Amino acid sequence: MILRVAVVSALVLLVATPGRAESPSQSAKKHFVAGAHHYDLQEYAEALTDFKEAYRLKDDPVFLFNIAQCHRQLGQRDEALRAYKTYLSRSPQAPNRADVEQRIGALEEEIAAEQKKKDEELARQQRLADEARAAERDRAAERDRAAANAVVAAPPAKKKPVYKKWWFWTAIGGGVVVVAGVGLGIGLSRGKAEPTFSNVVFP
Repeated sequence: MILRVAVVSALVLLVATPGRAESPSQSAKKHFVAGAHHYDLQEYAEALTDFKEAYRLKDDPVFLFNIAQCHRQLGQRDEALRAYKTYLSRSPQAPNRADVEQRIGALEEEIAAEQKKKDEELARQQRLADEARAAERDRAAERDRAAANAVVAAPPAKKKPVYKKWWFWTAIGGGVVVVAGVGLGIGLSRGKAEPTFSNVVFP
């Protein structure tokens, strides 16, 4: 019904002027009719293009309403809101003013809700990023503590037993040689013939 009001208003205003050359009003009328057909076929992007071209050729607020309708159908809330508000400012006595104001209110609520949702999602992502950074800092600190404890708790290097040291066996070997030499000397000294006195002549 709202679109039909816009159609009737536009058709009344777009009256062809006499003459062979096509006037801006005639061109605007063609774009308007093409836009209305596209709109009926739910081809809103094409309808938007025709309504905008018609508005460039014919400065009539009715086109602004149809432009707003196309933006709304395309889910372009911000653009639709601007077009509706411009329509009412250009046509304060519009017969569909109450309906347009209702649409404006609904769009403003939708835009606010969408912005709130975006802000909440942004805050959630920021919180997750902060938590991830904090967790990484905790892991790094834990790694540092573990490394420090490993250094402190490292067992002292084991000393080699005395019997595994080279000088021990060198000393032992030297001692054996000395002992063997002494023993051999003693043995040899004991093996010599003791002087006898059997041939001694006593007076």
